Amino acid sequence: MFGKNQIIKARYGDGETLRVVKIFGTIQGEGPFTGQPAIFVRLAGCNLRCWFCDTDFETNAKEMSTADIVHEINAARREVKTRLVVITGGEPLAQQLIPLCYALLIAGLDIQIETAGSVCPPDWSTVSLESITGRPEWSRGSLTIVCSPKTPKVDPTIARICKDWKYLVSSSPDDVDPADGLPFTNTQDKDGRRANLFRPPPDGGTIWIQPLERYLPTVDGDLVPDEEETKATLAFVSSLSRQYGYRISLQTHKILDVE
Repeated sequence: MFGKNQIIKARYGDGETLRVVKIFGTIQGEGPFTGQPAIFVRLAGCNLRCWFCDTDFETNAKEMSTADIVHEINAARREVKTRLVVITGGEPLAQQLIPLCYALLIAGLDIQIETAGSVCPPDWSTVSLESITGRPEWSRGSLTIVCSPKTPKVDPTIARICKDWKYLVSSSPDDVDPADGLPFTNTQDKDGRRANLFRPPPDGGTIWIQPLERYLPTVDGDLVPDEEETKATLAFVSSLSRQYGYRISLQTHKILDVE
């Protein structure tokens, strides 16, 4: 998308229907479940517009009921052997996910939600969210939230329950704060200083750093990965990992050439 998506407002209905772009089986390439077969549910829309975003989360979006989504997930699982369902976007938490999460957990499936953490359904701070993250007796599955902050603030509920944090890092040392090796935002505050992206609390869990892929235009107007820049970014991320103790997240699905 590269910063050309339409910015949408969070839409919190009853969660019985969701706007979905695609449901498909693949390999999770990033974060704590790297290398695991997974069924991806890509939801439509995002409340942010990141210049580096390379995901199409708008084309062919359609309204689907929770029952139909679960049906398609089960159909995909006949082709891909897995219990892991990744709910991503866009920004999945711009829609109400609790009914879908309940249905998947009751079925014994594990859920990963990928979010930037800037929005969260209001009732997720109540017993509804605590019941699904606390693995109640009726649930045979688990729920994991992986937050990749894109703003200086993260919703307090996400900040409290998230235990996996993923940061995108470029090849430039000027783009990270030397105090912790994590990225600045792409904006400046009112007195001209660069603002940090949200940082997790001291006991906030695992921090993952992921190389930010850059692209070059071709003569035909297409974009191809900038191999020289990628090589420099990999070297820089490797040095940050050794210096600060962060874990590296590579886009393994791209290495494997799967969606």
